[in-house]
Amino acid sequence: MNRREFLPLVGAGVVAGVAGFQGGRTTPVPGPRSAQVSLRRARYDDDLAEWILKSFEEHDVDLSGARVLLKPHLSTPFRSTHPAVVAAAYAAAEQMGATHVSIGDAWNADAYQLAEAAGYRSRIPNFDDVWVNLAADDVTAVEGFLNRGEVFLPDTVVKADLVVSLGKLRTDGHYEVSGVITNLFGLLPKGVYGSPEGIHPLGTAAAASELVRVFRRSFAIVDAIVGVDGT
Repeated sequence: MNRREFLPLVGAGVVAGVAGFQGGRTTPVPGPRSAQVSLRRARYDDDLAEWILKSFEEHDVDLSGARVLLKPHLSTPFRSTHPAVVAAAYAAAEQMGATHVSIGDAWNADAYQLAEAAGYRSRIPNFDDVWVNLAADDVTAVEGFLNRGEVFLPDTVVKADLVVSLGKLRTDGHYEVSGVITNLFGLLPKGVYGSPEGIHPLGTAAAASELVRVFRRSFAIVDAIVGVDGT
């Protein structure tokens, strides 16, 4: 598959680890034990909610009664996760029986403004009710993060039964290509850590892989319909 063939795809997969973040439930949201990936050719004007719903079902993800947190990538409007993808993920989670679906970010002080500029507010009718400013949330220490021993996460993140990382396929100065894993950095409160490098003094690569383990009950959706350059 070449780059031209790869870009018009929306990929969805479960990101799994061996230990770490437990979330709000005492038992995990049912799903596969190993990481799996699905690739779908799509356009923004397709019924993306149906595609994402099928991906949930294919990966045996049961959201009945679950609290779901959606984490889109936020930047300039063109570089943010497309509003069609965010709205589709929201609709699919509700159709799967989630009792509470929220959308949030902890990294950008102006996250709400970025989300509004990207078109989320106009695509999700009750956006103001489901948006969560994770940067202003209380934090809880989660044990077992690299040599720090703990990582501080917003309470909304800790209480979520499933975190859905809605990444944007883009180039990245640290990782060459970025998608859903580095998007998890946006769940770490910037007021606590200041920058991705603040998570781990040896660099961000180790911290990124550790986030996959911490957020072992995550579902990842990459907006790769149009890839972009930069952050």
